[in-house]
Amino acid sequence: MRGIDCRVEFLVSSRQIFTSSLNQERLTKAAEAFELIPESQVLVLAPTRGAADDFSRALCDKLGALFGFHRMTLIGLATTLATELLTQRNLAPLSRLGIEALAARSVFASRTEGQLDYFGPVGDTPGFTRALASTLTELRMEGVTSERLAASGVPGKDLAHLLDRYGGALRDRSLADLAVIFDFAAQVVTSSSHRFLGLTLLLLDVLAESNAEQRLLSLLVQRSGAVIATAPAEDKDNVAVLERILGVKAVGSPTASGQGVSRSRGSTVCCYRVCTTSVAVGLL
Repeated sequence: MRGIDCRVEFLVSSRQIFTSSLNQERLTKAAEAFELIPESQVLVLAPTRGAADDFSRALCDKLGALFGFHRMTLIGLATTLATELLTQRNLAPLSRLGIEALAARSVFASRTEGQLDYFGPVGDTPGFTRALASTLTELRMEGVTSERLAASGVPGKDLAHLLDRYGGALRDRSLADLAVIFDFAAQVVTSSSHRFLGLTLLLLDVLAESNAEQRLLSLLVQRSGAVIATAPAEDKDNVAVLERILGVKAVGSPTASGQGVSRSRGSTVCCYRVCTTSVAVGLL
């Protein structure tokens, strides 16, 4: 088991954010800070389960043994937290392929009824359904309403119709997408004593881009003990989000290493960017 460095007084409620352009430097800082925390169960969140596992194994090699290490992604945690509520309401989580299938059905039904003025001509083009599925997911994760979309112009009116039809399909088939899962998870964090709450929290380059992700992460931090977070120095948007959620300033010195993280989540044939007042459509 790991020991405690008696030279340093480390408060359980302390929060720290480490930034660097070097991956190894960020992980080393996180490991050093972790060694100073009194022994407790730990929740490790990373962009992938493999990344969380790698950090834990490296720490185990250094400290000899680790107990009570829970490793997962933010989406994985949200799903775990939401499981009980999903069961109580007889809802099944929806996969990415399932989201695309519902989006395709929504487009087909809307085009058949002649309800797509703007997207009708491109509704059957390659890549449209996948791009639409991503857009609908992002809209729901941001909490954008169909009324707000409809007021943004002709493209927004079509998207508002598709958003409503997609939401109706979820309800009719008793399905839960990411927005529902994150909402249920936030409810659990707020009102329950789940076993993953109140633990030491390690956030290893965790991205919280949407309102739903940031809300859950903020509630989780409030229910946690010590919180240690890392982020690439170049990713200023995410650093600002972490600083706001944790209530502390990040520490670290950027280095020109060329090892910055990319914010890209992949490319699709069509990109649909939804703004507060307009909807723009273009090819990547």
